Amino acid sequence: MAVGKNGEFTLQLGIRMKNEEYFELCLRAEKLTVLRSDNEPIDLAQFKKLGEEYWAAFAARKQK
Repeated sequence: MAVGKNGEFTLQLGIRMKNEEYFELCLRAEKLTVLRSDNEPIDLAQFKKLGEEYWAAFAARKQK
């Protein structure tokens, strides 16, 4: 993820599927509204924290 000096950002994700197919998703925006599943808004820092927690839990699951 990259954030510009005026608040614009770019998020690029690489996704590898079970069948070894690989896709890239790139999201660029000057403004973004993110809502949780209960329709409550979260800011970019909270969104980033949720992603970090998700991947930490995913990594811990694979080690068991």
